[in-house]
Amino acid sequence: MKISILEFDIQKDKYKNLEIINNHLKNISTKEKSDLIILPELSSNGYLFENRDELSKTAENIKDGIFINGISEISKEYNTSIIAGFAEKFEDKIYNSAVIIDKGNIKGIYRKIHLSDF
Repeated sequence: MKISILEFDIQKDKYKNLEIINNHLKNISTKEKSDLIILPELSSNGYLFENRDELSKTAENIKDGIFINGISEISKEYNTSIIAGFAEKFEDKIYNSAVIIDKGNIKGIYRKIHLSDF
């Protein structure tokens, strides 16, 4: 099994982060493809928020989130598994979560207890 870890300058813009991730993977040759790609914690939108309202606006539901849907598509396109961190809205809470997606399908989620002081 080949595992890759991708570090990048995470932006507050989910679309930009998806573009950055996709561009990194696009530039890898077929023989260098990985079975599992691990992205940074909170790779959807980073860590720095002015307040809880700002964090709440960028957090997303795992079933219909922009970032999760984008990572699912990338996982399917590159026929790989991806672990990605994101700010997750679940019920009335926000979690620092990680999701594992295999070839476009969500396989599991882990929710950290602490996200920030907000």
